[in-house]
Amino acid sequence: MYEIERKDPTFQIYVNAKRVTADLAIYECGWERCNPNHSFGPSIRDYYLIHYLTKGKGYYRINDTEYEVKTGDCFLIPPGVANFYYADKDDPWEYYWVGFHGLEVRNILESCDLLNNFVFRPEHGEEVIEIMKQIAQCDKSKQASNYLMLSKLYHLFSIYVGERSKKRDDKVFYQKDIVGNIIRYIQENYASDIKVNNLAKKFGINRSHLYRIFKAKMGISLQEYIIEVRLSKSRIFLKYKNASVKEVAEKTGFKDYGNFLKTFKKKYKLTPKQYMAKPYEIVNE
Repeated sequence: MYEIERKDPTFQIYVNAKRVTADLAIYECGWERCNPNHSFGPSIRDYYLIHYLTKGKGYYRINDTEYEVKTGDCFLIPPGVANFYYADKDDPWEYYWVGFHGLEVRNILESCDLLNNFVFRPEHGEEVIEIMKQIAQCDKSKQASNYLMLSKLYHLFSIYVGERSKKRDDKVFYQKDIVGNIIRYIQENYASDIKVNNLAKKFGINRSHLYRIFKAKMGISLQEYIIEVRLSKSRIFLKYKNASVKEVAEKTGFKDYGNFLKTFKKKYKLTPKQYMAKPYEIVNE
């Protein structure tokens, strides 16, 4: 069990081996204003470490990938993985860091969506840096300091969890909204040559993902919905627009006349001409 604290105008570190709980404990924390090209590593740690950049930029190398890290970014160093990082030669970075370990760390980081997210930018950067400062500047001489620092670390993780939840909620809202936008587009452009691939590109979404979210919301596939809209519109044209069957097929987006006849009869058990000859009925879109 040991404690080390060192301070100078450009560097501060506190190393602590006291654990107040086995689930999560702070191993070290600190702050540094680095010189140009200042580097650390290659090294392998046995605990997790998060850096938050308050100024400048630098570079972080892990798993054969090098990341540029800028002011407002964080980078996560996991245990057991070789890594190397260094300050930019023209705009060297300044950062706070906190190192931690414990039985629940992996679960906590997973809930924050950080396990494999080595470089990230928190949305609430000002709040994050304030917490990092409080951890680094906490009066280590007080008996309750370990508990206070640990509470700040839990607060930090609560911010990350909250940001992840918001992103997930925003994603769900976006998916609902995009389905609504696609429905409106089809309703307004059913006569044009609508293809699922083109819709996916137009709305900036993967085709397979679009298929899943559309079917989950509407109960039918996107292609089936396009056909349903065209058939519904064709009934209105057949009853009220005084057009030939072939003209109706063209006006409602059926480029293949034979396919229109086949699809219409399969849906309504009548040919278009038989449908036109039926007594008056109200046709709803």
